[in-house]
Amino acid sequence: MRTAIVLLIVLLGCGSPAYANIAATVDPDALTWTNMADETALGWRFFAEKEFTITHLGLFDYHDDGLGATHTLGIWRVNKTGGLTLMRQADIGPGTGTLLDHHLFVDIEDFTIVPDPVPWIDPASGNSYYERWVVGVWSPDENVDALILQPRDAATILAESEGFIRMESQLSRTSSVFSYPWGNASDYDYFGVNFLYTPAQIPAPGALALTAVGLALLCRRSRRSGS
Repeated sequence: MRTAIVLLIVLLGCGSPAYANIAATVDPDALTWTNMADETALGWRFFAEKEFTITHLGLFDYHDDGLGATHTLGIWRVNKTGGLTLMRQADIGPGTGTLLDHHLFVDIEDFTIVPDPVPWIDPASGNSYYERWVVGVWSPDENVDALILQPRDAATILAESEGFIRMESQLSRTSSVFSYPWGNASDYDYFGVNFLYTPAQIPAPGALALTAVGLALLCRRSRRSGS
């Protein structure tokens, strides 16, 4: 009986290992134009296609030499019935963050996003509204860090090509305080905001089959013990 329990615990731990992914990558050599953003909230909005957990928020560091100003990063849920919910936020600035692929990242409390395929249907208009997400940054006055990047081809949204998210739009709004990036901003590129994530851990097919065998063995031994 004890052997069967130990076997089952081992089998249940045989799923595919979790690993950290970067949501977007930017090639500095491909950039033809950059700009700063004074007292502005910037970011991008997306739908979740597969479950994943965000572990870090990050910001583009053009010359890999650190940031010159302190910025506030955030991730929001765009609720189906309207309104916004700030889920996580973190400050990043001079001397902070871990450099990875030309971005500085700061740790946040892990936040798991689970796709919700069921829309809310407005009874008045009949329109369907789905849950969406925004990752953004608020930059202070006299910011000296390049956050507006062009051309768009310099950035690759890896989380989209991996099937975890579906991009909707880029966002920008002038704001003197930390706030959600509100209006669509198709003329600029705000992929300087970034995040690290881990996919949901999914047991490998072989592990599932072995788990079934382990369960059968456990039940069989339990019946024998009771007889």
